[in-house]
Amino acid sequence: MTSSDLTRTLDRIRNCTDPVFFVGTHKNSGKTTAFMRIAQALSEENVPKILCSIGRDGEALDQFFGHRKPPVRVEPGWRFVTPGAATADVPCELVSPLPAFVDGRQLGLFEARACGDVELWGPPMAADLRRTLDACARFEVDGRRPVLLVDGALDRQAALYHGPAGMILCCKAGAFASPDAFGAWLAARRRLFLAPLHLGSLPNTRLTAGDDLPQSTTPNEVLVDGPLSQTLATDLLALGDSLLRIVVTSPMHVFVDHATLDRLVPKLALLSAPDWFATAINPAPSGGAAPEPGPSMAAARRALGQEHPVFDVLMS
Repeated sequence: MTSSDLTRTLDRIRNCTDPVFFVGTHKNSGKTTAFMRIAQALSEENVPKILCSIGRDGEALDQFFGHRKPPVRVEPGWRFVTPGAATADVPCELVSPLPAFVDGRQLGLFEARACGDVELWGPPMAADLRRTLDACARFEVDGRRPVLLVDGALDRQAALYHGPAGMILCCKAGAFASPDAFGAWLAARRRLFLAPLHLGSLPNTRLTAGDDLPQSTTPNEVLVDGPLSQTLATDLLALGDSLLRIVVTSPMHVFVDHATLDRLVPKLALLSAPDWFATAINPAPSGGAAPEPGPSMAAARRALGQEHPVFDVLMS
């Protein structure tokens, strides 16, 4: 991570009053590594923060580094969300119970008293997640509102969180066929985020996954209340020019291929969109070969522009 990328990323996060999500493009994309690097950088600036997660990972080993999961090491004074049963390896005290349960165990806000490893658990559903984050935000430190860092998929279909949020997109470059393919994917994401916000009343026609399209007439506008899948997007586009607008809750809830996205964007409107603060890249290729970050970093910068912070999660 270059100092300028780190500085610009932290400038965007430091005073953010909305939760900041670390979103991975693929499994083992390096999002927990990016999450912890940002947490450490905030700690060095004495910025209060709370570490949160969506759901529970459940893996015994991190396939990226091979360590016991999760590699979340907290330091004295750091606050984090998990159930009491997950705090055995870190001396800590309960700040407050929280209004959510995971696997039957109530979550709490804890503060570390010494260094230790902890497994972060969090609500997997949108309503519980929102209540938990809202509750955490009320616990100021020395009169300062904490930055809420969330290690978990903002686009996870079970969560479908669409409140105000910041985002660090964490990309596994080796999962793409080439740096050019990676850049094309990022450019498509950027176009999606630039879709206009929907203002005014919501469309009368509302669709959820599995709904049949209207048969009698073609509506001018539809609201997709949930994930917009490849199948649903294809069916909607087949309605032709009479369908003027497709409204989705967030760009993070659009799950389509590049070709479909190019056709979709001119018709698309968003109810909300997270602030895309920065992009973190795991340059490690598949098969254990040595990382070569240069081509992937260059492709990302071409796709996103020089003003968008891009950093290598493996760089010291």
